[in-house]
Amino acid sequence: MRNRLVSAALLAAVIVLPSVACAQQQPANTAPAAGVQSEHHSRHAGWRSALRGLNLSPAQEQQIKTISQEHRAAMKANPTTDPAARRASMEQLRSQIENVLTPAQRAQFEQKLQQQRAQRQSAPEQR
Repeated sequence: MRNRLVSAALLAAVIVLPSVACAQQQPANTAPAAGVQSEHHSRHAGWRSALRGLNLSPAQEQQIKTISQEHRAAMKANPTTDPAARRASMEQLRSQIENVLTPAQRAQFEQKLQQQRAQRQSAPEQR
């Protein structure tokens, strides 16, 4: 249990850090147009939006919420700018979330994430 808590805390730390690092690098007066989500926010909201429509049980929703909160808290407690550490933390978060899902939900989740990746990759071409 303790290892799981430590892992979740580390994962939370890795999720929050990219947000902090990006916020520090972006000038304060540059905001996306109203109704347009910035690229940064769309990347980090991907797994959340991919979970929509999976018919999660209340217990699953609570588990995922707890995992996310622990990951966020860990990111705040141990910020890092190392891209490899952030990537590893995000992969750990995703793995923990996938462990909460049923096999059918996991397949849908993966499909939605792949669709989002395809949209992100085609988005620069449309600009």
